[in-house]
Amino acid sequence: MSPLILKQQDSQPQSQTVVWQHNSLAEARYSLTAREQKMLLYVISMIEAEDDELKLYQIRVEDFARLLSLQKDSLYEELRSVVSQLKVKPLVIRNHFEPGDKRPKNLLTSWFQDVVTEADGSGNIGVSISSRLKPYLLQVKREFFRYRLGYAIELRSAYSLRLYQWAKRWQFTGKRLITVEELRTVIGAEELDEKGNVKKKILPKFGELHKWALRPAVKEINNMTDLHLSYIEQKTPGTKRVEVLLFRITPNSHCDQLLAPIADASEEAGQQPELFPGDQESEEYLEEIETTFRLSTPQLKRVRLIAVDRGMEYLKEKVAVVMRMRPENAARALLAALRDDWQPAVEIKRRLRPKKQTADADVKSISPEEAREAAKALREFRASLA
Repeated sequence: MSPLILKQQDSQPQSQTVVWQHNSLAEARYSLTAREQKMLLYVISMIEAEDDELKLYQIRVEDFARLLSLQKDSLYEELRSVVSQLKVKPLVIRNHFEPGDKRPKNLLTSWFQDVVTEADGSGNIGVSISSRLKPYLLQVKREFFRYRLGYAIELRSAYSLRLYQWAKRWQFTGKRLITVEELRTVIGAEELDEKGNVKKKILPKFGELHKWALRPAVKEINNMTDLHLSYIEQKTPGTKRVEVLLFRITPNSHCDQLLAPIADASEEAGQQPELFPGDQESEEYLEEIETTFRLSTPQLKRVRLIAVDRGMEYLKEKVAVVMRMRPENAARALLAALRDDWQPAVEIKRRLRPKKQTADADVKSISPEEAREAAKALREFRASLA
């Protein structure tokens, strides 16, 4: 194994740098401070689109301080502590597949694998990302989300950073339901042990979570990023307990004043976005969908983008749901099914109640001989009373 050498790296991330991540990372379980998250995203943004291996990424403390508007003095020691925490703090990714697996598993790992620092503290720190994260960060071409680094860097709260990434993951749907417990995981309001298990809930009551984490995070995201979030609380029937939140995720009207939007090369060229390069089977399936559902060009483009983001299996599942319904406007129904995550209809079998038995139901049938004997006994009984 070749030694890790801390080499000079020409470029460092800027506010306009685009961060790419697999969808699974937006809903992974981990708990990091705001500074640790910003360091993590700074490093992830160094990954180039053509990279096929994770490298040793160099952090120039001076450039990091400039991007975050921090004082450079004594920052080196602080950042060395930050990257050390990213090496040991647990990260749990659900629904992880290893090659050959047929069933998903939970992956327990950490963000950073190695840390290289300079003995004289002259201002450079090297880190390598855990090799188990390759499928979630390298050449992510489907089931991904992306955003400008500058939006995340400007957020101050650790909860805001996590909620923003989750919202970018679901932005294409426009809205998303999430339970309070899922939200707690998404924003990192949990204290984890070394095995990634929850040992303590932070702000355990929803009122506290809402006041100190959720509401400030939404306000900060709406003021500082390209997204605008709003939400509706849904309570358990007959109680005051909030169980589910419905988030609405829309573009922020003033985002053009902050950072330039991420350009879509296919839009600039007036072309349909390519689904999976070289995947002829997927392209043929999309052509079949276009014909079957009579999709217009804008509708087909939306279907393609959702397939890229959610995967072909998600698309096929929603196609099957709509086909069973036989709606009048199939194209509109398909887009709604993809947007709102329609589920297959569930057949409810009614339990038949047992019929009430009448008085005659308990009477057993008797033979003619038994009837004659009973009649004789009744006559003898009456004669005895005379």
